Amino acid sequence: MPQPTRHVLVVTAPAASPATLLGTLLARAERGPAEFTLLVPGDDDGARGWLLEAVELLRANGLDVVGQLGPPDRERAVADAWDPREHDELLSAEP
Repeated sequence: MPQPTRHVLVVTAPAASPATLLGTLLARAERGPAEFTLLVPGDDDGARGWLLEAVELLRANGLDVVGQLGPPDRERAVADAWDPREHDELLSAEP
């Protein structure tokens, strides 16, 4: 019987290495099917640009991922984004 797809909220920052982030999410995907929401706290152009590039890299490597900007405060961003009806896991991928 196939495993159900898990919905994973991934919290990271524009300071994170995209290659390290890719490795982290590929390792998670090896444990079973997953859809990822990449949450980046930050509301400036730098955070937005980093998020777009990261999502493109992750998708190019076969991951099912969407990006989401949150408030600059990490704790508030997680509190705003986390919904136990939508997410099964919370993964921190901070640098």
